[in-house]
Amino acid sequence: VNLLITDASGMSVLTAWAAGKFSSSSVKKFFDEFDIAGKTGTAEYTSNKNKSHAWFVGFSDTGDSDIVVCVLVEEKGSGSEYAVPVARQIFSTWYAQQNSLW
Repeated sequence: VNLLITDASGMSVLTAWAAGKFSSSSVKKFFDEFDIAGKTGTAEYTSNKNKSHAWFVGFSDTGDSDIVVCVLVEEKGSGSEYAVPVARQIFSTWYAQQNSLW
């Protein structure tokens, strides 16, 4: 999907498209309690397929308190195995802080 977001209406389109879009059950289990959308990835940096960077990018669209999270774990492996648990902790901390404010 190629999408350039230039205003709030573009973000609404992206949110509607991406909400809850996790194709991997290994990722879904980490984010069941949060209203977020995201994508994992593995970036190979050598010809050796066992050497890669793990990444995850996700966002929350809760109205007044939105957050975007990008995690890159160098030289580790798959995004769902290494980057997602880090992102989950960030989202968990964020939501806990937001809930304590209300």
